[in-house]
Amino acid sequence: MTTLHNEHIIEEHTQRAKGTAIGYQYQLTTKGKKIAQDIIEKQLTLKERKTLIEYTQRFGHYTPTELLLYVYHRYPEFTRYSIFEK
Repeated sequence: MTTLHNEHIIEEHTQRAKGTAIGYQYQLTTKGKKIAQDIIEKQLTLKERKTLIEYTQRFGHYTPTELLLYVYHRYPEFTRYSIFEK
């Protein structure tokens, strides 16, 4: 994430979560959107593009924390180094 931020591909926005916790929101910059568009158009097959759209529609509204919790619930083997309680 640091490299993407340093190269101005993503922006990181801090936001207050529950209690005193701090959450983060990430967003592509104009440069990041161009890079993503180039990859999508030039390197992905039609099937891969359709899959990407499906996943974006399904998970695009999740916060990073919600997405992690979903993955940890669905794939418990990934909780080995989790910062969340098991």
